[in-house]
Amino acid sequence: MTSTSSAKQSLLEDCLNWAKSNGAIIDDKIEFKLTESSGFSAFTTEKIVPDSSSPLIQIPKQLLITKDLALTHFNNPSSNDISNTSWTQLYLANLKFNNKNPPKESEFFKPYLNLLSFADSYQFPFFWNYNDLQHLKGTDLLIRINYTLRNLINEWKTMLTQLNIPLYDPDILTIHADNHLNDYINEFFLKFKNKKDSNLPPWNSFLAYLWSYCIFLSRAFPELILHEQEQEQEDDSLNQVDLNSVFLFPIVDLLNHSNNSNVIWNLNPNDKNSICFNTIDPIEKSQELFNNYGNKSTEDFLLSYGFILKEETPFDYASLTLRLDKSIIQNLKNFGLGLNDNFIVGDDKDTVQFKLFKTINNKNKLERDQLINLFGYLNKLTTEKNLNFRSVLQGLDQLTDILQQKIEITTKLSKLPMTKNSDQCHFQIIKNYINIQKKLFIGKSESIQRYQKKLISSKDPTLFNVLSFKTILKLDQLFANSILLTLGVRNYDDIIKKDCLNDIIMLWLVRISNRNNYKKKLPFELPDFIPQTFETISKNIIIEKDDVMELMTFYNKYFPQLKNSIPELYGIGEWGIRQFVVADAVIDSLVWQRKVNNEAYFIEDKTVTKNNIIF
Repeated sequence: MTSTSSAKQSLLEDCLNWAKSNGAIIDDKIEFKLTESSGFSAFTTEKIVPDSSSPLIQIPKQLLITKDLALTHFNNPSSNDISNTSWTQLYLANLKFNNKNPPKESEFFKPYLNLLSFADSYQFPFFWNYNDLQHLKGTDLLIRINYTLRNLINEWKTMLTQLNIPLYDPDILTIHADNHLNDYINEFFLKFKNKKDSNLPPWNSFLAYLWSYCIFLSRAFPELILHEQEQEQEDDSLNQVDLNSVFLFPIVDLLNHSNNSNVIWNLNPNDKNSICFNTIDPIEKSQELFNNYGNKSTEDFLLSYGFILKEETPFDYASLTLRLDKSIIQNLKNFGLGLNDNFIVGDDKDTVQFKLFKTINNKNKLERDQLINLFGYLNKLTTEKNLNFRSVLQGLDQLTDILQQKIEITTKLSKLPMTKNSDQCHFQIIKNYINIQKKLFIGKSESIQRYQKKLISSKDPTLFNVLSFKTILKLDQLFANSILLTLGVRNYDDIIKKDCLNDIIMLWLVRISNRNNYKKKLPFELPDFIPQTFETISKNIIIEKDDVMELMTFYNKYFPQLKNSIPELYGIGEWGIRQFVVADAVIDSLVWQRKVNNEAYFIEDKTVTKNNIIF
């Protein structure tokens, strides 16, 4: 054991002795020790059989660091902008770093505070320099890191100003570039990293507050546990509980995480002045005793604990952040597609952020649905009063384009070499994170394509009618032969190569509008929604001069040539330019071209609702 390991083991023993001497109970079958791979860990010395009446760990409330201690110490500060958890974080910084005029509780909590290492916080990305973080450039994670830092600086400044305590490092307020902020924090951290406790950063420095924030990220427990009695009695006082408040839970916070660990945290039923930890499942001898931090993604692990798991987690997600005009967000609400406020972020309330979850369940289905609705709305025609399937399918194409950009960014980042001044450990963590994100973006892109395919192949008329233009060309041989003669296109692939799909669809739509003028009926059954849409638009459209001028080149390209060469098709009925202005509007309303294979589909204009959308 190295001298550093020996010192840490000694600190661990001091903390355990402190807890026990102040009423904590730790089952004799549990042994805490320092491991090379996982740091402080707990192992069983005998097989453990769960017993609800005999908790494995029991900690008196007096050993907890809570908001009540913080608010009392700061004389119950009043601020609507600062959360109770923020005040508790500032209180912890005061406990740990205030050597000149420490809170009276500092000496009592010292064995626990000594275990909360300042140097170990280097594992958190908030302390990394720009050389490390630039490997995240273009990702939402880097945006999240810097956004969090800016918010924390504002909190720190607001609280100390309210307490009339000078900021130790006010210069940080003038740093506007994110890369300069990253380097400033990193340099300030390294200055104190290897110093003794007496030379740690002042408690009123931002570095101290950032350290405390990270301690709470990685160790805090929900304060709701402390109000379990009110929950059971449905006491009205529960309404006064801050559901977002958290507290530090010494000893239990030493346990490492496993998603497979079934555990319970609760008030001791026989002693409401202590909090218990117990396991639900039996644990064999010499096995590690785990806590369960909850459903965490790789990104959560990185930000909250400074490490990532070797494999993807079932709760992984990729973030998608979009800046929108405020009018769009308001229009979404007016349109009946109001975004949940949880998805609107940023001080200006003009940015939305969605999580693209690896696994869809009932809890995150709303987020997925609102993302689809948003892109459907962004692709809705101004004349459309409802969200329809064409706009949804087209919106999903737009979403796929954004995901493809994310795939390209993560692919590029995954190939970047480590820069000269980067930390090897940080670089490898980022590499692993980027690869997991890349897989998520690829998976979501593929799932959208499967979803689109499922929609257009559903053949469920209660959803909407759909007709492929490729199928139309096979059924309407007279029309197919006419474009072969005039344009030299033999099949659908030729149409795509010659980039004349829109022209040919317009020609076919005008042919359909003249269907009753031909001597012979159409050789196939035509869905009613196509001619009906043509007729409706023809009756209601107001044609401007610009609409006509826009199509003059197209019209002169085909007429009167087509009428003279194939009069049996193009010489019957109305073939004036007005018909093509209408046809162009019909394409906007009904036609969706699938990006994966460029196939065009006529999609019936049916409103998307919760009852007819399928996933």
